[in-house]
Parts: sequence; structure tokens; C-alpha cells
Amino acid sequence: MGNFKKIFLGVLALIVVVSNVTLAEAAKKNKEEQKNIKVEEKKEPIPVIIEGDDITFNEQTGEIYAKGKVVFTQADAVVTGTDIEGNTIKTKVWAKDKTLLTQPDLKLNGYETDYNYGDRTGTMKKVDGVVNNKIVKGNNVEFYPERVVIYNGTVTKCPAIKPDYHISAKKIEIYPNVKMIAYDVKVWAKDKVMYSTAKYETSLDPNEKQNSIYPDVGYNSDGFYVKQHFEEPVSNNLSAFLDLDYYSEPGFKPHYGLINRFAAVDLILQQGDFQDSDDYWVKKKPEWRAQLHRQRLFDLPVSYVANAIYGKWEDETKSSWHEDYNIYFSRDTIKISEKMDLNLGAGYQIIKESYNNSEVDKFSYDITLSNNFDKKWNGWIGYHYVQNNTNIFAYDNDDLSRELTTGINYVIDDKNSLSFTQSYDLDSNSVYDQDYTWYRDLHCLKASLTYRAKRDEIKFKINIKEW
Repeated sequence: MGNFKKIFLGVLALIVVVSNVTLAEAAKKNKEEQKNIKVEEKKEPIPVIIEGDDITFNEQTGEIYAKGKVVFTQADAVVTGTDIEGNTIKTKVWAKDKTLLTQPDLKLNGYETDYNYGDRTGTMKKVDGVVNNKIVKGNNVEFYPERVVIYNGTVTKCPAIKPDYHISAKKIEIYPNVKMIAYDVKVWAKDKVMYSTAKYETSLDPNEKQNSIYPDVGYNSDGFYVKQHFEEPVSNNLSAFLDLDYYSEPGFKPHYGLINRFAAVDLILQQGDFQDSDDYWVKKKPEWRAQLHRQRLFDLPVSYVANAIYGKWEDETKSSWHEDYNIYFSRDTIKISEKMDLNLGAGYQIIKESYNNSEVDKFSYDITLSNNFDKKWNGWIGYHYVQNNTNIFAYDNDDLSRELTTGINYVIDDKNSLSFTQSYDLDSNSVYDQDYTWYRDLHCLKASLTYRAKRDEIKFKINIKEW
């Protein structure tokens, strides 16, 4: 146990050291910021660049009136239109006619724009455009530094003029790359309402699994399957959920429970049948889970996630009260060159089982190097290590202790790509898995077909593009 902790702390220290900012530098930087706080306050604000065919400016009041092809630019916020007024002292612009607002993760057309580019707040009406890569429309929109709120609007990832699918809601909150929350929701397929729900929430973090509101269809070792997730709010943060999963071979495999979402953590009570990425099953009767959202480690370029699990697990041969506590640290991507990236991660996990009164302590780390050779080709190689890779359940267990992964992807055209991935067991010096996958963009849907050569298995999946 002591050795595991020493090794874990050593690798965690390595992740921190291989960064642009160390703890000492962060502390020094903080002291310097405190010393220079008065100097910072005296710094001039980022200037506003105004372009137009006819511009009137009052230096004393800060009032601006611009006509023609007007472009207001302040840092990465840009407002474009034909008849725009503003005030540089109040850091505001407003316009009745159609304008285009562009800033990171946002590009919206609308009317009656009233926008404060200084604090990133404002309003707009009759809006359409893109927020966080989602196609949106709305009667009214409110802007805040950390979120966009759309009233009486729609969201989809389908670019068709008449989308194959979309949701409509009285209120939609989008926190870019964090989460989306919609209230009084209707789920549409073409022009038909599939069902309604009072609240829908899903993660927009690219590192987390999304909570799909549409069914997934596919094929794996258990035959053809259809999966559908339903969720209904019970109170302010508490929701009840039901996953109706049907497989052609094992049949109906539902699971259900309650989830209480807070700002930093989700508390989940769930029961039913669960399948992992290797098609292993476990029955939870029930399970309680506390899941910490991704957090920053001080001011370092390092983030971490953690969770705690306690519940009764059963498979075909055994039943056990299962405890699982783990934390995982990830270093922000390191740009080695314009085309090459390095990703580092390390974690620590404790698993306890009542079945055999066992306790397993797992230290792990991951190193992945990827390279975008050109627009058509990209590849990667990774080393993954798990110490003490043993567990009585196959479900969600690490396959290998020392694994070398390699892969290459070729983009055929804007609709098709092919990839080859290989997993190599360094302990037995043998190939563990070889997967060949064809990815197909179906305009508003996406599909993948995988042949797992070492297992002689085929996997197929089709679903909507993630929010």
C-alpha cells in the first residue's frame, strides 16, 4: 500500500513538472499579481476597432453611430451589421436591424441587439445560428460570461433545412463545453413529437459520456440492440431516469434510478443490468455513486475527476457488496509541435469486495502521443499501465496491466474514414486486440462498423451526432 502511494505521488509530480506552470511558479505569480494589483487597475482596456461607411464619434460622451458595412471588434467579440449605435465608455453596442454576433463558441444572427462587450452580457431577439457547435433558434436570447440562455427555442446537430431531429424548449441553458439544460422539452423526429419531458440535462464536456435523448441502434456480441434513455425531474436538482435497453439475444435489460445534480458533484442511486465497452454484464441491486465533475488543480494545467461507488453487484457466478473509490489526474494537452500532441494522466483506485473480503489497490498512468500527419492521415501510440490489475468482476475491469496501443486513421472524404487500432499485451508479448473500423457521416446521423479481428466479432452502431 505504501509503495503504491509513493509511486502514485511520483508520477503525479511528473505530470505537474511537465507543464508550463509549477506550484512554485503559480505561488510566485500570485504574489506578483498582488504586488502589481494597482498597476493592473491602471492598464488601458482592450481597444475597440470600428469599421463602417459612415461613422460619427463623440470623444467626450463615448457615443458612436455607424452606418453601412459596420464591424465592431473588441478582442475576440465581433458585432457586424448595417446600422449600429454604441458607447465606448459603457462598452455597449445596440441595433434594431439584423446583426451578427461572433465570439468563441458562438455565432448568432438576430434583431434588437443590446450587447455589453465589456462584461459579455446582453440580449438579442429572433435569433438563429450556432452555439458550442449546436444549431439553435430562439425568440429571445440572453448572454452571460459563462452561458447562453435561449427562450422558446430549438437545438439540433442536424444541418438540414428541415432537421431530421431536434428538441424544442421554453428555456435552454448552454454552458459551452460543460453542460446543456432544457426546460419544458419536446423531442422531435422530423415534424412529429416523439415525447415530452419537463427537463433535460446532458454533459457537453468532450471527455464525458453524453446523456442522449434519442435512441441508439446497433449490434454487438449480444445481437442487435435498441437503447433509449428517459429522464423526468422530481424536484429542483433531483430527476428520475429509466434506460430501456433491448437486445435480440439476452432480451430486455433495463436499468433505472435517481440522480441529484449539483454544481460540482452528481449523486446517483441506480439499479438494473449494465453492460461495459467489452460487452461484460453486471446486475446492480442497487448501487450508490458520487461523481465529482472535472476540477482544476490550483492554477496548474492539470484537472482531475473522482468518484465513489458502493452497492451490491451480481453476475452469473457471484454476488458481492462492491466498493470502488478512484481519482484520476489529466494534464492539459502538451503541444510538442504544430502537428504533434502529448497527453499524460495518472490515477489511483481502491476496490473492496465482500464476496472474498478482498481489497485491491490500483495505481495507473497513461501516456499518449498523437500526430496529425496531414489532412488525410493521423496516428497515435500510447502506453497504459495498471498496477495490481485484478478484480473478481470482469465488468469495467482493465483488460491489461501493461498495454501498448497504436492506431492510424485515414479520411477518405468528408463522409467516410477508416481506422485501425491495435492493443498489445507487453506482459505476454502478444497482440490482444486488432480493430478495423469504418466511420460514415450520414448527414444528421453517424454510423460505425467495427471488425474485432482477434475476437472475430462485428460491432455496428448508428446514432445522432452528440450535442
